[in-house]
Amino acid sequence: MGKKNSSITSSILAFSCFLGLIKLYQHVGFIYFKSVLWMNRLEQFDHQLIIYGLILLFSILVFINSNQLLQHKLNKTLIYFEFVAYLLALMFFLLFKSPGIKGINLDFSLFWIDLQYTTFEFVMNIVLFVPLGWFLAYKMRYLTVSIFSFVLILTVECLQFWLSLGVLDVIDILTNLIGVLCGILLSKLFSLHFNYKLKAEDSD
Repeated sequence: MGKKNSSITSSILAFSCFLGLIKLYQHVGFIYFKSVLWMNRLEQFDHQLIIYGLILLFSILVFINSNQLLQHKLNKTLIYFEFVAYLLALMFFLLFKSPGIKGINLDFSLFWIDLQYTTFEFVMNIVLFVPLGWFLAYKMRYLTVSIFSFVLILTVECLQFWLSLGVLDVIDILTNLIGVLCGILLSKLFSLHFNYKLKAEDSD
């Protein structure tokens, strides 16, 4: 795809992403994100302008990455920076919370109950781990990514339980793994369609 067409397509995608996330935040995610900020002791960031700014930043990254993808190339430096930033944010989100919650849930039958009554949180548990599968799939074999991600997720769940930061929940482990597998699948589809591999690309 030419530079002009890829720029137009990426702009449309980024703008759609921006509007979609704004709508999602306004109609569904407001209470969820508010609780996340307070739970992570970040109540000082509980302001709409900050949330909108983060959404705008994410949309800009969508534009940059999609534009590069459509031109069949990726900047490795940018990808590595995004991956490190993502991991730091994910670990902060999962482990730097106010202590006081502790428990264990090993009942897989609650999967459908969670899906029905806590749909947004259920979906977020999947979405948050899609980038992990996406990024790792470019540097590891798919089976290795799955095993590594399972060990990482289980370790985080155990740490949350040990530090009284949350419930060691098999539903969380399952949904997180579904997110990783979705990321691996997306990586595979893009690799097949655009015929590129990050490890074979040079930085521009």
